[in-house]
Amino acid sequence: MDNVINIPSLNAIKLVSMNLIINYNAPNFDESLFENQIFDFQTKKSYSQKFQKNDPLYFQFNANFAPISAKLIDCNNVSVQDATITIVTTASLPPTYVAYGASFNLSIIPEGTYWIKLFVGDGASELIAISEPIEVADLHDNTILLKYTNSENAKGVIFQNNETFYFRVQAALLEFQPGSDDVVAEDEPGNLVALSSTIFRTWKLYIGKGAGVPDWIADKIIRIFSCDKVLLNGKQYTKPEGSKLDRAGNINSALSGWKLDVRESQA
Repeated sequence: MDNVINIPSLNAIKLVSMNLIINYNAPNFDESLFENQIFDFQTKKSYSQKFQKNDPLYFQFNANFAPISAKLIDCNNVSVQDATITIVTTASLPPTYVAYGASFNLSIIPEGTYWIKLFVGDGASELIAISEPIEVADLHDNTILLKYTNSENAKGVIFQNNETFYFRVQAALLEFQPGSDDVVAEDEPGNLVALSSTIFRTWKLYIGKGAGVPDWIADKIIRIFSCDKVLLNGKQYTKPEGSKLDRAGNINSALSGWKLDVRESQA
């Protein structure tokens, strides 16, 4: 049996394998870091995922072999913290697989840019995955913290033990629009009579803060809103049926702005 590690895309971070031998000029979306997906005709830009020091950093994966470890490393490839690795209770995986949760305590590390490295196995069989760069700071202005969970296991992620994930992004809720779903009857003289009215409030979630974000950030956000409980800065919102992410940018830029209609779940 081959050694396999599965890293769900619904995680709040993006991890890619360092063991893959890529024979294509344009690497696949899930198989390479953002910096390797910028075309020659696009302006070269960097992007680091935002975490404040008080944000939980937690992700899941599953594998059919061991040992398991994960480290937070700096720009010199020096480890600054080992992850706390726990086995996630579930019966939803094949018998040979084990689900793991990994977490870091960002409150005790200096501000700066870091990467996560995940190690599974050892010797010739060792598989290594690396994250997109992570920018840790006391405060990231003009960002929104998305906190999300789901009522059942979904898309390779275990939620059955109340697992919760956190994702911070440059964003703002703009273009407030109050609305209502009304049921109205017309009596015999032609007068309208309100039978019921459900009030709701919608916003557009603008993502990118002018400079824009990589496509993988937009991919994370639309996956996050597939969950049935998503909180933006502590308030629950839902993506209305049919709502989709709209891009604001051009193909000459590797970073784009995005917007998404969202509705307050408990107005």
